Amino acid sequence: MPPEGAEPENAGGPRRQRGRFAPGVSGCPGGSKRGSRPAALLKLDKLAERDAGEVLRQVLDRALAGDARAAELVLARTWPAPRTRRVTVPLPDLRAPGAHGEALARLAEEVARGHLAPDEAGAIAGLVERHAGAVQLADLAERIAALEAERQGVGSAAL
Repeated sequence: MPPEGAEPENAGGPRRQRGRFAPGVSGCPGGSKRGSRPAALLKLDKLAERDAGEVLRQVLDRALAGDARAAELVLARTWPAPRTRRVTVPLPDLRAPGAHGEALARLAEEVARGHLAPDEAGAIAGLVERHAGAVQLADLAERIAALEAERQGVGSAAL
């Protein structure tokens, strides 16, 4: 008898007693055929093929008649979403002490002047803050290494 909580192997197939597959065993070892789609999606595709032209025509008519939601649907499919733009912001050397605060202040100034969008500044500020965290971690690692070296030196001198 197996231990409590363990499921014994099913001698008749790859599943265990409660219907779960044993580790490393799949119910579909070959996987599904490449490019296959579920039956429900295939049915929807057939409906779309038959009526898609009429649906599109109705949505376009509504959009032209002033229906904002219909216009939004048409534009969402035909006009690509805006991508972020590359921006150049003069920042101090982030390796210098106190540079992270100065960099964040410059970003705020650029937003206030209208040279940088708030979401762009937020993305750059996130990078500055992550860099500050990395610098702090490196500083802590150096300090810990120095303390450990000092502690080992004191310990070996006592011997």
